[in-house]
Amino acid sequence: MRKLLVIIIIAVIIITISWLGYLAWQKLNNTGVIIKQETRADTEQKTINDEQQKLIRLTENSIANFWISATSSQVFLINYDGKIEKLESLKTKTIVSENGLKNISQVISSPDGSKALINLTIFDSATNLWTSLPVGTTSAAWNPSLSSGPSVPKIAYLTNDGIYNLNLKDGKTSLVLKLNNRDWQISWPFADEIYLNRESSWKVNLKDKTLIQVPNIIWSKAGWGIDLDNLSIVDKARKKLVDLEYLIPGKEFNILPPKCLVAENGFYCAVPNQDEVTLDDYLKRKVYTNDNFYFVSINTETKKTQVKLLLRADDNNPVDATNLALYKDKLLFINRFDQRLYSLELK
Repeated sequence: MRKLLVIIIIAVIIITISWLGYLAWQKLNNTGVIIKQETRADTEQKTINDEQQKLIRLTENSIANFWISATSSQVFLINYDGKIEKLESLKTKTIVSENGLKNISQVISSPDGSKALINLTIFDSATNLWTSLPVGTTSAAWNPSLSSGPSVPKIAYLTNDGIYNLNLKDGKTSLVLKLNNRDWQISWPFADEIYLNRESSWKVNLKDKTLIQVPNIIWSKAGWGIDLDNLSIVDKARKKLVDLEYLIPGKEFNILPPKCLVAENGFYCAVPNQDEVTLDDYLKRKVYTNDNFYFVSINTETKKTQVKLLLRADDNNPVDATNLALYKDKLLFINRFDQRLYSLELK
């Protein structure tokens, strides 16, 4: 009987040890899985943190818009009351003008940034002087380049009865083409071509003074453009080079003109993370977006593109970027959520 009891006790001890060993083995295995998951999550979070560190807010208060002077390498800011400041090395601000303009809605700088059209009034960044455009002007655009010299900038402007050309050196105005204004916005991408845009796009040939309807295209200085109607890259003859509809696998590449900047070798775009954001809803502020930032490099000879993600959308720090501009190694833009100026490092 005693011998049987000893055998039973030994058996219980062996079973207990085995069970404890199994539990210990299972716990170690589970711990290993958790560690691997946390490591993967930490890596992803580190990538997001590294990207977010490249994003810097440059202004404490909201602004109406900004522009960059290529000659002085200075950034000019304007608030909603018409006060203009310049950023010194993106750190300190200096007031340069307090015109008292109200409800700033449009700011378009000249190609070299020496001047700016502000609510259809010209501001000279060098002299701080203001010049009004002719009464009745509804839209205006700078000539595409100042190759004839920085002292001879020109402006094409639209009135209710036609398109006119203003030489800012001598103040002389000449008629380009008589037409009825249809609430068009005017642009001047090429020396011999002016464009009128609204729901459709029309080209005015300055040589033969003809007006024809054309696709809606954002043009680059290099002679290629983004066809917004057909979502493609085209050459100056409007022949398709690259289809842009699905640059990002599994996601539509939603191009909205205020959120894209055309450069010489490609373009930068703040692409809404949401689907089906229309330009009309965006301009009317019916919708705000949270953007992924991309650079799309373009080789017009091989007809190939390469997409680089610069900053991914972050729900905790949403960015609705508009009015993109290049400044040295940074991409500047206004975040519509707070209407402040931000910079994104491109290194």
